[in-house]
Amino acid sequence: MDMELSQLNKIYLSKLVNYNKVVGQRNKLLKELSFNMNKELLSTLDIWDKHLGIMQETISEEKINLFENFMIYKQYSSYLTEERKP
Repeated sequence: MDMELSQLNKIYLSKLVNYNKVVGQRNKLLKELSFNMNKELLSTLDIWDKHLGIMQETISEEKINLFENFMIYKQYSSYLTEERKP
């Protein structure tokens, strides 16, 4: 679904790319924390988590919008097909 949405909506693509960057940065932080439990670094984890939550919410909204639009298209297409049957 991400691939299709990215082709249809460049803003979505930008959000997805940024989300993946943030996930990578957060994962890097987690890896670093596994070797060195630094309190300053640990305190930034909540910030990353909140940021990811916000980004994930907007991405999910875009996916829901795509699905809803697809369902509308499907109903309309079905209606037109039924109308043409003899």
